[in-house]
Amino acid sequence: GVNYLKIFAFIIKLIIYKALFTITAVLDLKLEQIDIKTAFLYKEVKEDIYIKQPTGF
Repeated sequence: GVNYLKIFAFIIKLIIYKALFTITAVLDLKLEQIDIKTAFLYKEVKEDIYIKQPTGF
């Protein structure tokens, strides 16, 4: 296996959230949240899809 012991977690610092909420409030914008982990798993695809495994994996 390759890099099984490396861990990656996308974590945003609290100050980034505060800045986002501040900008949203000042500009009177609307925030929304989506689940991109499974957003495109259930769409019917009519075209053929070809996948090639990258070298080294």
